[in-house]
Amino acid sequence: MDYFKIYDHFYRKAQDVSKRMIIAEMKKEKLKNRPFSTVHNKIVNKIEDYIRESFTKNLEQNFSESYSMFQKKHSYYEGTEIEKVKWILEDEIKQVFKKNQTSSYNSFIADLAIETSLKVTLHHYYDYRDYYSLIYDLDKYEYFIFKNFESIAFEDSEFYKSMLDEKYPHKVKEREQKLKMQALQSTSAKETKKTTSKDISEKEGDIIGVLDSFTDDEKFLIIHIISVLISKPSSIPLTDLMKLVRIVGTYEDLDIFLNSPRKVTSYSKVNKGVDYYQGKNQLNIIDSTSSKLSTLNIEVVKHQLLNMKHKHHQNKVNSRKF
Repeated sequence: MDYFKIYDHFYRKAQDVSKRMIIAEMKKEKLKNRPFSTVHNKIVNKIEDYIRESFTKNLEQNFSESYSMFQKKHSYYEGTEIEKVKWILEDEIKQVFKKNQTSSYNSFIADLAIETSLKVTLHHYYDYRDYYSLIYDLDKYEYFIFKNFESIAFEDSEFYKSMLDEKYPHKVKEREQKLKMQALQSTSAKETKKTTSKDISEKEGDIIGVLDSFTDDEKFLIIHIISVLISKPSSIPLTDLMKLVRIVGTYEDLDIFLNSPRKVTSYSKVNKGVDYYQGKNQLNIIDSTSSKLSTLNIEVVKHQLLNMKHKHHQNKVNSRKF
């Protein structure tokens, strides 16, 4: 019997059903004028609960050895993901299952496939949060790909760029002007063999490089930290405040000027700080922001980020106790 065929059938079926469910949920909540951050968290929590209650508990309790072996398939075989799944279902897991179980092997494979598919769906929906936020805001469900782009980040995809252009049309002209300016500067540099901008030192160039590397999400987290600090009796040193204002500067999203705060994703990010994100995304935004700030000597923010990281790890430890 072709066990991988059974696995693949239920894997794809779960993927199709979850895609339809998420789209329907997003459209329904959009009619109620819900902010995407609320909708996203609701969908993620629903999927997490469904996976745990409908599949993971049963697999761990009733098929523990076979289930554990499947999770470690990478240590049994080298090859593509499809090949590893196919080979281990046909050999090691089948032998262990038949020896210890009287229930249907096909049913076990179906549950295994659905659980795996939903976990992949969950991770994808986590990681592509900002991508689906644009789809939600613009009703661009034709761009609802529901899988990772191959070889590129979603920010580099034509779909994402197209949605950004539609949401922030002023940025199209700015980008065109920037490209023209770069072309003129390049031409001038070739002709004169020197830059038209003022000379800067190597150290200044390094600082500018770091400042330009901050993403909007990292800036929103820093704004959140500033709001926390200024609400406390202790003040931010003026030198640190000047540095932070320079870092935050401007950001792409203009929704805060156009809509009520509860409908603005960037406002939710600033208001909630690191709590806006879930799972590994919390640690990712803390680490990326800390890494860039480490070269700029801003101790007051460094301590806040360290506290956030400690809280993240503590919550992770506490969650394992239940």
